[in-house]
Amino acid sequence: ANDEPVSKQAVPKRHRDTIHLHYLPAKRDPSDHVAYGATALLGRLLRAANWTEDRETVKDLTEQITDCLVENESVKTLSDSLTTAWQRLHKGDFFASPRLTFENSEIEALLRHLTVSFSPGHGENQVDFARLSDGQKSMLYLSLVLSALTIGRDVRSGENKAFDPHKLKPPAFTILAVEEPENSLSPHYLGRIVNSLKSSVDVDAQALIATQAPSMLRRVEPENIRYLRLNGDRRTQVTTIQLPQKHTDAYKFVREAVQAFPEIYFARLVVLGEGDSEEIVLPRILQAKGAPVDEFAVAIAPLGGRHVNHFWRLLSAIGTPYITLLDLDVGRHQGGWGRVKYVRDQLAQYAPENNLPAGWPYHEWNDPNTPVRTHNWFESGTVSLFNELEKRSVFFSDPLDLDFAMLCAFPQAYEAEAIAATPKSHTKVLGDSHFNPDQYDEDEQSLFEAYHKLFKLSSKPAAHLGALGRLTDQELLDGLPESLDRLADKVIERLDESPE
Repeated sequence: ANDEPVSKQAVPKRHRDTIHLHYLPAKRDPSDHVAYGATALLGRLLRAANWTEDRETVKDLTEQITDCLVENESVKTLSDSLTTAWQRLHKGDFFASPRLTFENSEIEALLRHLTVSFSPGHGENQVDFARLSDGQKSMLYLSLVLSALTIGRDVRSGENKAFDPHKLKPPAFTILAVEEPENSLSPHYLGRIVNSLKSSVDVDAQALIATQAPSMLRRVEPENIRYLRLNGDRRTQVTTIQLPQKHTDAYKFVREAVQAFPEIYFARLVVLGEGDSEEIVLPRILQAKGAPVDEFAVAIAPLGGRHVNHFWRLLSAIGTPYITLLDLDVGRHQGGWGRVKYVRDQLAQYAPENNLPAGWPYHEWNDPNTPVRTHNWFESGTVSLFNELEKRSVFFSDPLDLDFAMLCAFPQAYEAEAIAATPKSHTKVLGDSHFNPDQYDEDEQSLFEAYHKLFKLSSKPAAHLGALGRLTDQELLDGLPESLDRLADKVIERLDESPE
């Protein structure tokens, strides 16, 4: 792991014997522990209970029950018949007269008939635990473990005198290992399990949950997650989730984002996108290219383009490949070259060795002499800025964002009407502080009004779902914006490099 202990020391066997591990497997049947056996949870507790004051009372009551049963006419008849048959076969002086009797009246004999029942039932007062559903049995199993832990603590501290500490031998440390609780419980129960375990752990107890369910990780702080992944040698690597420094905006954002999109932990590849549109459009593009996201375990994480270097660091630490898709925002305030500068700054923070050459100049976002759409070539026009960024798995939705790129590529599918652009439409799309709308050609500007109507005034998901529903896979691939086409190919390329 990447948080190895500072020092290591072997634990003597006598100390190991005071550590208890309660393993709750994916299939939990509590019947083994609802018993009086020495290995059963309830059995251990009951064997250590103080019965001194109750033994005589229980003995008297059970003898009354036995006498009542023996006097039953049917029992007497059966006993007489058995005696007659036995004496025909056995002629000795000893063991001459058999008679039906019942279990002795020792309290241990009664406890062997222990069970757990629930009330009220449906149309009956009590229901045996055997009739519970699999999920309810799982919760009963966990309840038994947590109850044993609580009682053990109270006995060890001296608060509970009802149990003999020498017989109970409460553990000095308890480990609760829960395997895939999502297998038998619906998602809303998972939160209760997590909360119960949190309230039970302390300096003398630790809880471990093995899970493959994003719904479980939503309920766990990223700091408490240990990520297990097989490397190329089929050996398990254990890593922590790397977050920015606490008490910063980046920490708050990244922490909330990974809790909101825990699918990134289980993905073979993550696409870090801007928003909801990427979650709808990219899966359809990949499906058309023969790489459906569910089948290939691709996660689309809409992060608004914020703090991407922290997500790069987080995903690199857990060994998950990733690709970043950002809006170029040409003409918008701080867009175009401003967005390129942002990416270069992020690369400098995370991986300076992957940054663009230092000799490549930084241009101002509103420099009229170097618009980003026409002046993105370096090294005497032989090297493309965007090609170099794409080699580093950073893509841009060109020229504005994914919504506009798809609208320009498929205006008929989006049922867009071309309308001559006006200063008002420029402001609607590019904002009040925009720069040089003529960076867009006439055909692109004619779709500004449609863009504003579809993606500013209406629902983005609805607009994309409607348009994609009108396109066949082949039509989608034939007209796909070049930047998104290259992105999809990059996803497939990275998937081929990433093991299952």
